[in-house]
Amino acid sequence: MAHLLSVDTWESQQSAAFTTHVDARELLVVAHPFALSVDDGGGGWSTTVDVASLTEGQAEWRPGDALYVSFYQSDNYSGGVGEGPVHGAQAFIGHRFKQLLVNDEVVWERDVADEELTGSPLVHEPSEHSFNTDSAEPAFADPYVLVDIGEQAAAVEALRITLRVLDKVASTTALPDDFYKRFVWSGFNPAARSR
Repeated sequence: MAHLLSVDTWESQQSAAFTTHVDARELLVVAHPFALSVDDGGGGWSTTVDVASLTEGQAEWRPGDALYVSFYQSDNYSGGVGEGPVHGAQAFIGHRFKQLLVNDEVVWERDVADEELTGSPLVHEPSEHSFNTDSAEPAFADPYVLVDIGEQAAAVEALRITLRVLDKVASTTALPDDFYKRFVWSGFNPAARSR
């Protein structure tokens, strides 16, 4: 049985340039402007669930059982890069992360720069931090996440659930998988012109 958490039960937190709001669909939103990010800046939403309320009535959860948090997540940033003279790219991979925390422990995490299509060819050489996989399935194909938090729930009386976006590394710090390719409107290369 589902234990739904009303939008009214969530409290927002933000630091640096991050903002939070509830949109018209009653989705919890964390936003960052098109600006430089800083180490440990972030924004998120938290709520507290009384574990005893999960064992009452129709829910009937018991310690030792699986207990799932299900949520919808999406973002408008892609770490994928295009080829050709009209495709520009600016990908900061390994900087900003989407996270689910239970009592301040990260139990789920994904880089915001996940490629639109995993398995798509990269313009640069991938490292161990790249998202490129053998699958050609879109990274965002299933925006619904299901995480078992039964172990965390079994040991406490209350669960502090936090959904957040965290800048682990500022955008001004270069990481091995960062990529920048200037966008051009034509095939003209100013560096190749003769003087």
